[in-house]
Amino acid sequence: MHPIRAHIERKEGKEANVAPKNETNLLSRLNLDFTAVTQSDAGIEFGGFARYRYNQSDAAITSRDVSGGRLHAVMGPVTLQVGNIADAIDALPGRSAGTAAIPTLNGSVAINPIVGFASQAGGAVNGANLQYSMAGLKVFLSATDSDNEEVAGHVAYTMSGWTVAAGALDAEDGHDITALSVMGDLGFATVGGAFARNANAGPADDDADKVRFHANIPFGTTSLIVWGADEEPNGTNDGGSFGLEVAHDLGGGVKAIGGYSSSAAVNDLGDVVSAEIQFAF
Repeated sequence: MHPIRAHIERKEGKEANVAPKNETNLLSRLNLDFTAVTQSDAGIEFGGFARYRYNQSDAAITSRDVSGGRLHAVMGPVTLQVGNIADAIDALPGRSAGTAAIPTLNGSVAINPIVGFASQAGGAVNGANLQYSMAGLKVFLSATDSDNEEVAGHVAYTMSGWTVAAGALDAEDGHDITALSVMGDLGFATVGGAFARNANAGPADDDADKVRFHANIPFGTTSLIVWGADEEPNGTNDGGSFGLEVAHDLGGGVKAIGGYSSSAAVNDLGDVVSAEIQFAF
């Protein structure tokens, strides 16, 4: 029996995306991640995952919650997950910029709602996903059982440091998504781009397109992340946005992260400046 592993992460900083405009917000977050795995005599791995999260901020009351559980079974290249899962669009490689500082709106190309693992039990959606991974090829299928049932899938292929992926989601409410992404290593930087068409996401229930590019440039223990995105048309976020972030590894599992983002969108957050310290042990 493998031991249960606990992960603690704390973030303190100005997280303006959970505070009104022109105000700052101090957020403290504690995550405790619990993973337990075992293996049957036939060589099949069985396990489960759950998270305890504690939040305290200026913009919201203190919250404490335990996530819904996620169970899995792994046999060779095949993985089955049930419970509080992520769907295939949420797990699409390159869907978001993958940057460290959450507050700076690095964003996902999925404008329509997608199913991801929910740290709060109240936000969890019950479902199942099936994954196959072999020699650079990964196939991911998912289905969720909720008020808005969704079926999704993606295929990704990695070769010579580059990954290309394509996915689609069919939703009962008509908010379908098709997405493409590519990301890879240029030697001096890792770069990526993604595009998605979000059905019925525009102001007149028309399709909304979003494209995003990003680059991660390392300088020793420091990384500079730059990104840009554009949406058209979308009643709340129509237009372009961009940002940059700097992440510095202080050693011992500690990172200092700062970021800035700006968007010309209607009803957006305007300019966002964030700073945080992350540590894990």
